[in-house]
Formats: sequence, C-alpha cells, structure tokens
Amino acid sequence: MEITGEIKVVKDLELFGENEFKKRSVVLSTDEQYPQKLIIDFLQTKAKIVESISVGDNLTISVNIKGSTWTNKMGETRYGTNLIGWKIVKNAKARTQETTGIANTFTDKYVDDDDLPF
Repeated sequence: MEITGEIKVVKDLELFGENEFKKRSVVLSTDEQYPQKLIIDFLQTKAKIVESISVGDNLTISVNIKGSTWTNKMGETRYGTNLIGWKIVKNAKARTQETTGIANTFTDKYVDDDDLPF
C-alpha cells in the first residue's frame, strides 16, 4: 500500500533491548480533502532511510499494515494496528490553491456574457 502526503514530524532513532532493536518514526499528513496525520514506523535496517527526509517533504511511502494482540495488566485483550514503512519516494510539490467560494463557482460556471437574454 502507498500513502502520499507531507512530513510533519521526523522522530529520533529509538533502540530497544539488548539486541538494540531499531525504530524510527515519521508523522505524515495525507493529501486528501480531510487530511489524516499518520505515524509510520521504519524498523531495523529500514530506519536508515528516514535520514534522507525532512519536515515539509512531500513523499509517497510504501507501507505494510501490521496488527497485534496483547493482554494488559487488567487481563483485557487489546488490539493495535501499525503502519510499517519500507520505501520512500520524494514527490515534486504539486499543491495548488483552489478557489472554493460559492460566488466564484456560480459566476465561472453559469454566467456567460454572450448568452444574456437581454
């Protein structure tokens, strides 16, 4: 799966346990009408590819969706979903400002000076 958007946060490398499990995360704001802020984790050797990106970069990130199950201290079964990144492609910034005013839409779409009935 691929997700496209703008990088909002690049977190520092985290190391876990004796074997030094590596994780580096980014927060990506998606390019859609209602942008979502998604945290994407890069694990082990893939953590290194995050070094090439910066806040503000427009990217397409290839991810795998991983689910997990665990039992908390109160004995409740919990479920989680993680996005695990494995490839990053930088995009040219192609955002354009759209005019969404009702008056402009009406004028542009429905009024033609040559078609006036008088």
